Amino acid sequence: MTLDPPDLSQENDVTLTEAELAEIADPQLRQRVAALIQRCDRLQAEGQASQQHLEKLKLQVHLTQQMCQFKGGFLARVSHELRSPLSGLIGTHQLILNDLCEDQEEERDFLGRAHEYSLKMVEMLDIVLKVARAEQGRSPLKVEPVRLYDVFEEVQELSAL
Repeated sequence: MTLDPPDLSQENDVTLTEAELAEIADPQLRQRVAALIQRCDRLQAEGQASQQHLEKLKLQVHLTQQMCQFKGGFLARVSHELRSPLSGLIGTHQLILNDLCEDQEEERDFLGRAHEYSLKMVEMLDIVLKVARAEQGRSPLKVEPVRLYDVFEEVQELSAL
């Protein structure tokens, strides 16, 4: 005669009451069963704690993945935005260095443009530094409510031709 192991996949909670435990005649067996019950209870509690910890870790992984995607997109946009003034700066300097200006007035105009490009680049680098400081916690962000209507209006103004 063989005993089939109980189906542990079902969530039926089989408990042993104190009275049922006391009915076990052999004291050693009763003590072993009681120890097993305590161990099962402890393992069940540990399993629940592990499950909660696993859920927290899954949430952290998801948030980390989203942050990495945001950083990748941010770096791509920043790189593009920094290349534009840098290319303009290089182009104006090349015109001046290759004596392609018709007169000094045009040369001064190109130098003025180059200066504007460099200021634009410094402004963008300042924004990048602010973001980096906020991420490191050295410059905390101010969270405050905004009106969505105002945000959409600003987006429309910035994106309109």
